[in-house]
Amino acid sequence: MSTGTKKYFILLTTLICLFSCGKKTDFELTGEFNNFHDDSIVVLFDAPFTKLDTIPVKNGKFTYKLSPDTITLFRLISESGKYIPVFADESWRVSLKGTFDAPEISGEGPNNDYREFLQTISKADNDSMTIENEAEKFITAHPGSFASAYILDQYIIKSASPDTKKIYDLISPLNGNIKDCVIISSILKKIPQKGYESKNNQTEDYINYFTYRGRANQPFAWNTETSTYTLINFWASWDQKSIAIRDSISNIPKDLHENDIRIINISLDLQKDAWLKACKEDTPQWFEACDFEGWTTPIITNNKIQKIPTNILINRSRKIIATDLFGQELFEKIRQLKN
Repeated sequence: MSTGTKKYFILLTTLICLFSCGKKTDFELTGEFNNFHDDSIVVLFDAPFTKLDTIPVKNGKFTYKLSPDTITLFRLISESGKYIPVFADESWRVSLKGTFDAPEISGEGPNNDYREFLQTISKADNDSMTIENEAEKFITAHPGSFASAYILDQYIIKSASPDTKKIYDLISPLNGNIKDCVIISSILKKIPQKGYESKNNQTEDYINYFTYRGRANQPFAWNTETSTYTLINFWASWDQKSIAIRDSISNIPKDLHENDIRIINISLDLQKDAWLKACKEDTPQWFEACDFEGWTTPIITNNKIQKIPTNILINRSRKIIATDLFGQELFEKIRQLKN
């Protein structure tokens, strides 16, 4: 081989390496669920950004790819509202088997950590105290895992009586990149500042994540790419007062721009026919939703809602701006917030 030819091959090899060796590899999730009859799964991204997506499913099998720039957390959500967290990063491979009730997770990064935790609490017989204790042990033993942030949020923060001092004691030893993640930031917004008391003994409240499907089976969640504020209104076809309240706010979207407000009406109905009969027409600013779980629907239990009619006004960060605003009072509040 001549000197010129050798130089050519060296240059060609260098160029190939530059264009291919540095190329990012997609994250890939493969799954196979037992007795799964839905034709799609909702994907809700939690961190470092929020958005909704769907995965088509055929015979219980699916593949999902994305190109994350950093560790990303998303949740797979079934039509019944059950969910499985998945952690994604460049070139990771993760697989799921089993069911939404008993997922079998294997893969790289925090996914294996989370599998370890699920295996541990599977022996707890749903005893909340045992599960919380196991969550504390896991977080203490895994200060560098993003799974610890997720487990802290799901099993400590959402316990019946979260201990503020315990939460700070668990967060303190976590690695810096874990403390900086969106999950921990959200937790710190929900609880008093260190010292365990905030000014005036009050904290800023944030609504928990939620996702629902509308009448056309379309998924939607708390997050919005357009509207600055979201009103979550709770009602039921069997409660005439809540219907009257819902009707009183139905004209609000007509008087405000689409970028100002959207209204999600979540019904506590148990019967689909009764709910559909009482629903109003959907628009880009008005959504009707129901999972037919009544008072046990997750958004009710997670956010400690105890009566209807009631509503919650939140901003894009899920911060609660006000509760139980109706009619003109709600309209004036939105106008005030805009100015």
